[in-house]
Amino acid sequence: MGILMLSPLYAQSPWDVIWSRIIDNGNDDNIMDMEIDWDGNFVGVGYTDSYDLYSDLLLVKLDSSGNVLWQKVVGPGNNSTDYGMSVAIDSSGYYLVAGHTDVNGYLDAWFLKVDSGTGDTIWTRTFDWGFVDRVMDVAVDPWGKYVAAGYSYTSTRDFFVVRLDSSDGDTLMFRIFVSSGYHEMIRSVALYPDGDIVVGGTRQSDSDYSTDGMVVRLDSMGNIIWSVYIDGGGNDYIRDIIVDSDGYIAFAGYSDSYSDSFDVWVGRIAPDGSILWTANAGTVRNDYSLSLFQDAQGRYVVSGFTTDASSGTDALFYVINPSDGGVVDSHVLDLAYEDIVRVGLPVGDCGYAFAGYITSTDDDALFLRMRGCPSTDTAEGFESVFTNVYGGVRLNVDGVIEVFSSAGKRLMQRRAGAGEIIHLPSGIYIMTVRTHNRLIHSRVFVR
Repeated sequence: MGILMLSPLYAQSPWDVIWSRIIDNGNDDNIMDMEIDWDGNFVGVGYTDSYDLYSDLLLVKLDSSGNVLWQKVVGPGNNSTDYGMSVAIDSSGYYLVAGHTDVNGYLDAWFLKVDSGTGDTIWTRTFDWGFVDRVMDVAVDPWGKYVAAGYSYTSTRDFFVVRLDSSDGDTLMFRIFVSSGYHEMIRSVALYPDGDIVVGGTRQSDSDYSTDGMVVRLDSMGNIIWSVYIDGGGNDYIRDIIVDSDGYIAFAGYSDSYSDSFDVWVGRIAPDGSILWTANAGTVRNDYSLSLFQDAQGRYVVSGFTTDASSGTDALFYVINPSDGGVVDSHVLDLAYEDIVRVGLPVGDCGYAFAGYITSTDDDALFLRMRGCPSTDTAEGFESVFTNVYGGVRLNVDGVIEVFSSAGKRLMQRRAGAGEIIHLPSGIYIMTVRTHNRLIHSRVFVR
């Protein structure tokens, strides 16, 4: 395994590269998704072609400084094609990896529960729901169960949602939705605090092959509440969705509806399915957004890549105003001939982290830690949500709390009820609480 640490490339900017880690196992190595665990470590999942003639699942754990703690490869020697597409962290700190594996020549849905300390697999499950079954994204619901989404292919590509028991991987709910005349391919899943499921992807017509963005909200049992199809006039692709701090749904992808090339494409949807706005941004090149998150200032951070015929691809970043879709900031990063960012995450108080791959002679896995937005505290409304008490804080509303150390290490995340006291040792903490329609973020001093 070859590992290279790069020095920071820029200074005094949200796009400062604090550290970057490149992992080269000898052939192609790609990161498709990344999460941050309860200890502040990064875990990335993808695939590698470095160990045999077939792709194998790649799982990498790094500490908060970018040092590799362990690396696991699942599948060498079994003559199957194994892809890791998504990873989630459950309330006990275990990693749930989702993807697909080649069984008898056909792709089946594949799930692995992994011990965070050792990287050892606790259990694995495969499911055959159709001719080809691709799991594209996974999340953990408010009850600690695993919710995944993707699509199956028989005569058409039809999207599915599934819920698995975290203890053994047994199926608790499975719904597949067959749409006559269309291929519906889900790429991303997000969850409301009450357990409602939101999925996003594309719908392609069988007749003219035009592609529209699609977003579907379902209840916790997989029943459709509403569906929205977004047609800009050309080909529109949704690649990532989130439920933001105000309870609205944001999506990111790419579209050629606005110019002769693909542009970064973003939008915001109300909880009832009303489209609030869609917007595009881009250069004269083809520009693609693959990932979206909300930073500590409430802005949408979109990442992906931009193409150039002479210099390959460069990593591309936009900061978007959630109120109207206007561009707040943008950045292009050129590390190698090809630089592609597939996933981004907020880190601690205000940092950014990204992962994907770079290419010189072959693909190498890439992890980036950036400075992110200017560090600010948003204390407005804090007193209505928390009350300081001796030895902790009392929660005044029902919600999901997160507690970070002053250094940005996540210490706690869980649901809590109004009147509950969150006991903490003396010190300074960064605390957030997410309710159904707001996110409060502030520093807290506990005595």
